[in-house]
Amino acid sequence: MIEGLLEKLRPYADYRFVGGHRPYQRVEEEQHDPLISYETLIDMRELCRARLEQRITPAEQPRYGPFNLEIYRLGKAGLWLKKKVN
Repeated sequence: MIEGLLEKLRPYADYRFVGGHRPYQRVEEEQHDPLISYETLIDMRELCRARLEQRITPAEQPRYGPFNLEIYRLGKAGLWLKKKVN
């Protein structure tokens, strides 16, 4: 899915894009920028591959309400995985 998106957005690689409801960029709270660059999408593709191939470990594992989180970071991309605590 990310591959197809990268291919379609290649002509717009110099643009910045508005992301979804959650920031997926690896930025500090004070510097939060809701726009996503083409480079962020490339980093997200690599982060997903690394996670699926188990080549990366969580940068953080905090508790968030009834969930244990695993937070992964690579380049400008970030990924949160939630695991419900029984």
